[in-house]
Amino acid sequence: MRSPSRFAASGWGFFILISASLVAYLPKLAYSTAHEGVNGVVRTFITAFKALADETRLRAYHLILAADRPVCVCELADALGLPQYRISKHLAILRQAGLVVDSRVGTWVHYSPVHGESAFNESLVQLVRETIESSQLERDVRKLHVRFSLRRGDECIIGTDDVRVVQAFERAGLIARKHGEDESHEPIE
Repeated sequence: MRSPSRFAASGWGFFILISASLVAYLPKLAYSTAHEGVNGVVRTFITAFKALADETRLRAYHLILAADRPVCVCELADALGLPQYRISKHLAILRQAGLVVDSRVGTWVHYSPVHGESAFNESLVQLVRETIESSQLERDVRKLHVRFSLRRGDECIIGTDDVRVVQAFERAGLIARKHGEDESHEPIE
């Protein structure tokens, strides 16, 4: 059996906190969305919580919420330090859960949060923005803002794994490169 500290450190503590907080909204939502019926509301909860139960999806969703503009897939991949194909798969799950929307601008696909669709969505956005804190999420947001600085105007012009991205992260003190070291490692202090 896991100790409470290992349980909280594993990321599930965040999920339980969000789950417990949103369960209080269930009766209110069941009545306010009578056209969907209780089954629709329950399905919405289950789909959203399954989508956010994965750490990578929670981190990506947090970044999309923290951004003040639509976020390109390659920017998310660089900020999270993961391959673009993997981020795209996770974003598809968030989109299917109704948490984000995508738009295509030329060859780039941008993601934005879904706003105003339901009290549930608004409550979930508020909870993720205001209650989930971790040094990893803060670092992800800093990396995303550095990545935004590489845009031309408001357009993403650099794909993933570009040397300019690595150099910008190094200048910002977000990564320290050694031979064979992965970009996702903590900087050397």
